[in-house]
Amino acid sequence: MTKLIVIDPIDATHEGPSVPTLNSDNEFQLLHLRQGDIDGACGPYCLFMALMICGVAKCNVLTSLMKTKPVCPAYLPSAC
Repeated sequence: MTKLIVIDPIDATHEGPSVPTLNSDNEFQLLHLRQGDIDGACGPYCLFMALMICGVAKCNVLTSLMKTKPVCPAYLPSAC
């Protein structure tokens, strides 16, 4: 028998899976991010989507991370 397991905060919509935004039960954000929405690597997307499912991150904040200039720590100037 096939089972369908749904993670509680995920809601199926016509636009795609969505989850409540941080600190809001009646405002939703789309869950699935595409490679390139943030930085082009696939690993962070799994982490970011998990954070959104858990309700601790907002999609617009995550996708704006790469639009800001990174700050180089003073103790690692050669790494920037």
